[in-house]
Amino acid sequence: MPAVNNSLSSANTLPRSAQALGWAIALEIMLLAGLIGIFAHPRPAPKLSAPVALTIVDTVTPPAPIPPPKPVPPQPRPKPVLKPAITPHKIRPKPAAPTPVPITKTETLTQTAKPTAFTQPVAAPVPPPPPDPAPAAANKADIHAEYQDKVRAAVQAAVYYPPIAAAMHYSGRVRVEFRLLDGNPTDIRVVTSSNIGLLDRAALQAVQTAHYPAPPEDLRGKDQLFQIWIALTLSNSG
Repeated sequence: MPAVNNSLSSANTLPRSAQALGWAIALEIMLLAGLIGIFAHPRPAPKLSAPVALTIVDTVTPPAPIPPPKPVPPQPRPKPVLKPAITPHKIRPKPAAPTPVPITKTETLTQTAKPTAFTQPVAAPVPPPPPDPAPAAANKADIHAEYQDKVRAAVQAAVYYPPIAAAMHYSGRVRVEFRLLDGNPTDIRVVTSSNIGLLDRAALQAVQTAHYPAPPEDLRGKDQLFQIWIALTLSNSG
């Protein structure tokens, strides 16, 4: 029984495969026929239209022609101005001055007008009073001495007593030299030391920081040399 079934199934499959093969061959034949027909009858080329002539119109207006320049009429030349002839000027010699004639006392008496009844004698002018005498030189010396006292007082008032010197009970005097020009001290140096460095430096600082008074008029703009004693004691500690 199995052998009989196998033979029947193979018998049924043979006509189906032959049928499919036939359809495939038919399709290929149709495709080939179509391709042959396309290449055998080519399409006619499209007809080209007749050429059209194109004209280019220039829309830009040409520039207006420049008129030629007008000729300048020739101007007449100015006539030369003739200068008048210069006649030489004759220099006349100066007349000699007349020699003065001396007037004697008799002539002066005759020329002066004599007072009459209608004329009055003129009074002699009164001389002005003499000016006041200038201030004495002693007054100027007093002004300079007063200014020096003010400078000493200004330096002494600017003394700052160091706290360390106050704690050590140091005291002494320092002689300092310096130059003063309109309230500005320069060239400050110690002439006589107190043998204590703290006190010497405090004296120099007092000269540097003091507020000096204005000098007198005759000493303004002049460099003055000063040498003053500066006392540094416990009373300066404030």
